[in-house]
Amino acid sequence: MVPFEGYLQPMRCVLTWMILAILAPSASHADEAENESSPNLWDVVEAGLSGPVSVEEELASDELRVSRFAEQAYVDGDERPGEADASLYVQPTEVLSEPDPSALQIDSSAYDLPVVHNDIVQKWMDYFQGRGKVWFTRYLERKSAWEPMINATLGEAGLPKDLIHVAMIESGFSNHAHSHAAAVGMWQFIAPTGRGYGLRIDYWIDERKDPFLATQAASRFYGDLHRQFEDWALAMAAYDTGPSRVRRAMRKHGSRDYWLLVEKRSLHPETRDYVGKVFAAAILAKNPEKYGFEIKTPHEPWRFEEVNIEGSVSLSIVARCAGVDLEAVEELNPMYLRGATPPKVTSVVRVPVGTKEDFLAAFDKLPESERLSYARHTVASGEALGVIAEKYGVPMQSIVEFNRLPNANKIRVGMELVIPVPSGAEGETAPDNAPAGRRAVTIRVKSGENLSTLAQRHGVRRQDIIDWNKLSDPDSLQIGQELTLYGDSAPAPPPAPKSYTVKAGDSLYSIALAHDLTVDGLKRANGLSSNTIRPGQVLKLGSD
Repeated sequence: MVPFEGYLQPMRCVLTWMILAILAPSASHADEAENESSPNLWDVVEAGLSGPVSVEEELASDELRVSRFAEQAYVDGDERPGEADASLYVQPTEVLSEPDPSALQIDSSAYDLPVVHNDIVQKWMDYFQGRGKVWFTRYLERKSAWEPMINATLGEAGLPKDLIHVAMIESGFSNHAHSHAAAVGMWQFIAPTGRGYGLRIDYWIDERKDPFLATQAASRFYGDLHRQFEDWALAMAAYDTGPSRVRRAMRKHGSRDYWLLVEKRSLHPETRDYVGKVFAAAILAKNPEKYGFEIKTPHEPWRFEEVNIEGSVSLSIVARCAGVDLEAVEELNPMYLRGATPPKVTSVVRVPVGTKEDFLAAFDKLPESERLSYARHTVASGEALGVIAEKYGVPMQSIVEFNRLPNANKIRVGMELVIPVPSGAEGETAPDNAPAGRRAVTIRVKSGENLSTLAQRHGVRRQDIIDWNKLSDPDSLQIGQELTLYGDSAPAPPPAPKSYTVKAGDSLYSIALAHDLTVDGLKRANGLSSNTIRPGQVLKLGSD
């Protein structure tokens, strides 16, 4: 757990999460895996701090947050559509002669989902045409960009194409949206469900933000849900709240009718509205002009070419070699969290149409020293950003800008930073977190040594030694065991031996544990042949 003081800066994020949890306590569809518990607050906060936050992510998440607040206010009754309009008292004959909205007839043949019109659907149609119109108009403008791809993907999977309106309700077709429940991307997967359907989610990449891969994963997920429930309304409810909750409600009432489960209030409040929202979106989106929507700036579908890149290369270099703005490359590749491809693998990067050949020619001529690579660094206790920059031989400002740090003086212990370093500065076999420019040193474990004493002596962290050497049992070093360290070229001399006066109740084990030593090393250092010690006895603390 990160110390509390590390969360002072993102307190706005915490408060937002808490308010949302109070106003709209809901379970995302990604609460799957039979997990009925709500997300832990600190898990959500830490998940949100796992990487630098882009402007696009902040704007998309703010949009999602504000729209959810408005929806919840609407549900809570702060806005009451359908009340008598003032015109009723001026022109009662004309007003009363207008068609009753509740009598709206739905042509079921126009949909490949079982769209119906009822009070819940009408409630959300009223909302999207009223207070929610500003957001729904944006969603309609974005829909034009994604409709060809989503329809093709759903069609190939044999799924209803009207499932596109699930993405509309989940995120408004935003690849950067983050919800209060740590769901991400256009289809709002949380990490466990995303990984379960083949999406890579780690330090470097979050494929939930890749619209193409996320849509394929959502198609697989919906295919599984429909095979399980054999009903599209129940499948959508399960996508929102998790299959186990839907199954429990079905067992309780002995029914497979989603609308009956809604009437019995057997589902979570958000889920009781969820299918109605999707159906309302489908009805309005089929005939937007009929319902008063004006689509002024429809978005164009993405058009791009793909290039393969070996190892870690920044997107800024990709943009420079392709002869385009960085923003153009970042928009096409939202899944790269660190603004770079991950190390030691071949990555597919999208570039604007017509720039592939220019990129390949320019990148092939780019000197190795200009192909920036990246090191991953975890801030240790007592480290300042200037010290870290000096360790890697890079300007401090480069670290600040690349990690989007709001304040260079406020880094915290445990924070993970990406350090841009010249390609090749790290050996090809060096681990990701090996300091750039430091040569590997092989040492042999001596009698009485442990990871803590070795880390102190070589100016590195205990955890780094474990990671560099892939130690499965860090507490069981063997004398003569070889370890590879990436520390100072000349290790500091071992500290002078200290002493300890045995107190009543002490044992060799408790003394060794308290001073990060081994019992055998303590016995050898003091010439002890047994574990017997007595109060007042002075023991040397150190190797023999």
